[in-house]
Amino acid sequence: MTNRWTFDNDELFELVRNGRKCGTCDRYSDAFPMANVGEIQEIFNSHGETIRIQITSVRKCRFCDIDDTWARTEGEGDLSLEYWREVHIEFFNKYYPDFQETDWLELNEFKVIKIQPRNLQIRDAIPADANAIYNIWANGWRYAYQNILSADFLAQRVSDEVVANKIAKFPERLKQEIAQGNIFKVLTDDNRIIGYINGGVPESPECNADRELYSLYIDTKYIGNGIGKLLLQTFAQEMLSQGAKTFGLMCFSANHSMGFYKKMGGKVTIERPSSEKFECTMGSFLEFDIADVLVL
Repeated sequence: MTNRWTFDNDELFELVRNGRKCGTCDRYSDAFPMANVGEIQEIFNSHGETIRIQITSVRKCRFCDIDDTWARTEGEGDLSLEYWREVHIEFFNKYYPDFQETDWLELNEFKVIKIQPRNLQIRDAIPADANAIYNIWANGWRYAYQNILSADFLAQRVSDEVVANKIAKFPERLKQEIAQGNIFKVLTDDNRIIGYINGGVPESPECNADRELYSLYIDTKYIGNGIGKLLLQTFAQEMLSQGAKTFGLMCFSANHSMGFYKKMGGKVTIERPSSEKFECTMGSFLEFDIADVLVL
């Protein structure tokens, strides 16, 4: 059973949600087992919203030995050790009347692995979105292709240099996309970009459909919330408004997204090895009937 708990403070929940808070602590006790690295936990707030996290580090430390690094990991206030000490002395004195600064603490670091969307909006991309778009793209490649492409190739493909180059070129690329009649839209949750779609005029030689989806990427922390379906149906609706009846896309055959695309009505029309540019990895071209996509 997943361990579920709350901070009893929605401000701390928000710090986790926006990526600032990556650690938490409590007084250590021999009476309770410490968390395990890899353990999945859920944090909930007063509104019933949840965030799923995975423990990445567990250790003990005396309160008096906490340093600046841990204060920044907890992400509270001005991130200073002074602020951390002030609020945690208040906390421990409230819940543990016998608290001493020589007491041992259990320090747990974590990463967020799933967030419930709160306020979704889809809009046209703008040049200022480049950084968010290509960080989602790079993380999406690492997530989806870690067991498909070689580690060296993948590292080169999504290196910081490659990402920076794509960000720099995005304003011009966006102009070209618009000029060609293509769409480039981002999905936001509370104004934070969590996914995007891009496509339009067919580019792949395998594409016999009216339109082609070039890319669909989601912040991996939002996978499993229906975000992919929302983006795919948004693309289908946009293409329908242009008079299209079908669209297609290319996907690595071993990509776990193949199951999603088939569930959304995609039918494999061609399967072939990709070029050496992508290590000759087997790829599939799928074609969709727009009417079918929109009724799912």
